[in-house]
Amino acid sequence: MKASPKAGYFVLEGINSFACAFFFNHFLFHLRDHHGFTQLHSLGLLAGFGTLYAGTSVFAGRFAQRQGYFSSLTVGFSGLLLAVLMASLWTSLAGQLVSIAFWSMVVCFTWPALEALCSEHESPEQLPNRLGLYNVVWSLFQAVGVAGGGIAV
Repeated sequence: MKASPKAGYFVLEGINSFACAFFFNHFLFHLRDHHGFTQLHSLGLLAGFGTLYAGTSVFAGRFAQRQGYFSSLTVGFSGLLLAVLMASLWTSLAGQLVSIAFWSMVVCFTWPALEALCSEHESPEQLPNRLGLYNVVWSLFQAVGVAGGGIAV
């Protein structure tokens, strides 16, 4: 059976999904254990960063369409690496919050580009299958990342 030329995009999606869930969930446990965050604090944090994420995702999707998917992935993956480095170096609560805010914005440059690459140029008959596979890949690897993020603390 011949591998799809898009198989690499699905692999990249799985790795991205796992890494993002692992980092973010580990981060929440870190805030609890090292900065005294309660469940209410975490809920407020998640609501704030969800709002930040939603606003940035509109811009990031447009960026991917205008500048190209690979430019968007370069911005997103470079930004994620920088965010993780910031979080590891800035250990104060303020530093941690700045790091995760930045992470919440730059991750938006990865998802639209990866989904577009996985589904681009598909026939109307094949498109639902590709989108379904994309959703299975991200959700499966995100679930593994969620479980691992708590274990690693």
